[in-house]
Amino acid sequence: MTLAGMLRADPVTRTAVLMAMSGYGQEADRQAALAAGFERYFVKPVEVQDLTEAFSAIGRRGRDVV
Repeated sequence: MTLAGMLRADPVTRTAVLMAMSGYGQEADRQAALAAGFERYFVKPVEVQDLTEAFSAIGRRGRDVV
């Protein structure tokens, strides 16, 4: 089981927002990360504004970030 799968299976972290950052930028890589349970997938190098917007959106929703 992947880390995202384990976090989704645990009641404590089930609703945590999971984001992935990788050097792999193919559409298949992004789709695999989303299928694994990640909500956002960033390809390095990541723009600071993209991260800021993602974290701001989470803050507005009131969810934990893992």
